Amino acid sequence: MPELVIHSDGVLSSIRYVARAQRRGTRWAIVGFSVFIAVASALSISLIAGARRSSSVVERFGAAGYHFDVLLYPLERDEALSLPGVTNISINAYIASAVVDTNGATVDGVDSNPVDFSEPPDPRFRVLRGSIPDGSDPFEIVVNEGFVRNFGKDVGDRVTLRMFDLNQGDDLQQAIYE
Repeated sequence: MPELVIHSDGVLSSIRYVARAQRRGTRWAIVGFSVFIAVASALSISLIAGARRSSSVVERFGAAGYHFDVLLYPLERDEALSLPGVTNISINAYIASAVVDTNGATVDGVDSNPVDFSEPPDPRFRVLRGSIPDGSDPFEIVVNEGFVRNFGKDVGDRVTLRMFDLNQGDDLQQAIYE
């Protein structure tokens, strides 16, 4: 009977081949899994940072504004400045109005705040186009980006506004601009 000889080199080379193939497959799986973990971690960290910043938006918005000790109404500017301890005053009001087209029909309501252009400009205002009026023309206005976007107006364009009376407050709350 012939002698059976097992070559250890042949058996080991088969095992080595299978082991290498398995290592190659797991190497790419480990790299892919590591990339996935890194992306998920970065996303989590950025979402947490955004949430922390968003939770303080009201405080940051309030901190950027002026802080008042007292609000008075109605009082003339010179009268208010003559009060003891008053160092500065700011005039603030709200004007309900609506943009009107050339046919006199209401286009949409506008929330307006009067600005005294004879005073130094508010340092929080940023002029993107045109310039701040000097206060000599009572019909000059300053609008924000939302107004430009909503009504398609630009520097120098004419805008017709319809103003409202105090007795129309209920209608204005219901968005009835007639």
